[in-house]
Amino acid sequence: MIASKNLTISHETVILIFMGIILILIAGLRPLEYFADASNYLNKIYNNGGIFDTEPTFWLINQFNQLLLGGKEQIFFLIYAALGVSIKILAIKKLSLVPLLSIYLYICLYFLLHEMAQIRVGVASAVFLLAIPDIVNKNFKSYLLKTVIAIAFHYSALIMIVFYFISFKKINKNIYYSLPILGLILALAPNFIFSILTFSASILPSMLSNKIIMYLNFSKDGIHSDIHIFNIYIVSLLIIYYFSLFNLKKFESKLNTLLVKFLGLQLFIFFAFSCMPVFAWRLSEFIGISLVILIPHLIFIFKQKIFPIMFIIVWGGVYFWYVNVNLNLIVKF
Repeated sequence: MIASKNLTISHETVILIFMGIILILIAGLRPLEYFADASNYLNKIYNNGGIFDTEPTFWLINQFNQLLLGGKEQIFFLIYAALGVSIKILAIKKLSLVPLLSIYLYICLYFLLHEMAQIRVGVASAVFLLAIPDIVNKNFKSYLLKTVIAIAFHYSALIMIVFYFISFKKINKNIYYSLPILGLILALAPNFIFSILTFSASILPSMLSNKIIMYLNFSKDGIHSDIHIFNIYIVSLLIIYYFSLFNLKKFESKLNTLLVKFLGLQLFIFFAFSCMPVFAWRLSEFIGISLVILIPHLIFIFKQKIFPIMFIIVWGGVYFWYVNVNLNLIVKF
């Protein structure tokens, strides 16, 4: 393993545990005024009367905190941080051939978003990452259990039901080369997308249909409607995707084939549902947690590893700085 060439497994594990503890403390003990959407979460904490008022685990964690831990608001956020960070690091340890580089990308791409803003999605996506080996090994019972747990943290994890049936065998390049293009075509037909989602809302349980109706109303009212389809990040993912497809034979494995397919699906969803920006970002970002495994594995395409490693470090750092400064996921002190 590249990341552990001069480390024993035990040393690497100690480093990962240490990094996990630090990240949990940063996310969980950050002053509440510096949490994105803290006021909304606090409102839910104090007005969450039933187990299905939000996702079930939100109610369970809130009740656990209230009954056994004194009900302190900071403890509630610390619990979510501990779950989101620790499960992701466990999944990275199991999946990644370059775990330290994967941890770096996780910090750059998702730590701020998941552990300091979308804390419910943060845990759900972590469970999804942990469930990926079950797809490769076709362990249906284990995958189903993790899917149910992920859905209990955030309903967007329902998309995991589809993932189990994605083949990790050889990619049909005609389909996957065309997938982002198909998404772009659907982006030109927003009424078609609205019709599909409206029909879905009519047949799904109320807890799910209400979410879809909310997103539909956001779009119709022009709320959260700004989206740049070809922003720098998405363009870079397109380049990474087609580069991965073109060079798949050089780093092909069951896991890597599946991860490339996930990236194609991520881009397709982002483009196809771009008429509903919040919906498009939420679903594509949920799938996108798999990037922290795929992108580091791309270094095995190259004989000389140092240059692709440096490129990944710079790319991740630029994204982190862009999110930090321009999107204000970190409120400046």
